[in-house]
Amino acid sequence: MTDQTRKMFPAALVLIGCLAAPVHAADPENWSALSQIRRDEKVQVVRMNLKSVSGRFESFSSDSIVVRQKSADVVIPRSDVHRITITGRSKRLRNLAIGAAIGAGTGFVIGQIITRERHDDWQSIAYFCTMMGLAAGTPIGAAVPSHPTIYRVGIPFPPAK
Repeated sequence: MTDQTRKMFPAALVLIGCLAAPVHAADPENWSALSQIRRDEKVQVVRMNLKSVSGRFESFSSDSIVVRQKSADVVIPRSDVHRITITGRSKRLRNLAIGAAIGAGTGFVIGQIITRERHDDWQSIAYFCTMMGLAAGTPIGAAVPSHPTIYRVGIPFPPAK
């Protein structure tokens, strides 16, 4: 490895580590997590029969959630709620940027490892690998779910036979 590669390799690993660090969200099986939803925020409530109710969040209590649809409020009992997702806060652009950065950083590191000290044209190879990583990481980042799920009922696995 050249001196420049030795200096950039740890920096690239730190950058990838920072970008790939998981964001710790609230426990999705905790009903009290609904307190982080603001009133009038767009939500989608999926019922146990997998039919969804979309509207604006009105309120919640220990046994139900109230969603406003057009002019009427819909009260959904907690026992009938499978999942609650906030549809007003899209994270698609952020996820796309993170995927692109991770892909480009990974491609750059791979390009540096491949070339090491063997090629006179190492910059072109590293550039090509960076662009390939960028092209691979961007759609992966865009495919990550973009709406945060605030509550989800855990479905237990059936017992093993």
